[in-house]
Amino acid sequence: MRTFEVFLNKKRLCIAGIDADCVLSAIVNYVSIKTARFHLSVGGLNTVKDEHVRWVNRHLLAMKFGFASPKGAWPTSQSSAFSGTAQRKLNP
Repeated sequence: MRTFEVFLNKKRLCIAGIDADCVLSAIVNYVSIKTARFHLSVGGLNTVKDEHVRWVNRHLLAMKFGFASPKGAWPTSQSSAFSGTAQRKLNP
């Protein structure tokens, strides 16, 4: 089973996984219309049961993100396409 282990400020928010044919998604959105804001959503679809699930759905005040494989960071050949960091502090 493939899983996503999602952390915020070094605290684990969830381990998202479905033990069947599925779709998993971890989405970070940035919207700058009127006020700047980030949003984090972790969810999925169990395609066997046609059932949607959601583990996390929350607004963030600031963010820094990266991707990792079960053995650590992605291999260098995938780094530029699949990993990175971004950080922005938002005015309260």
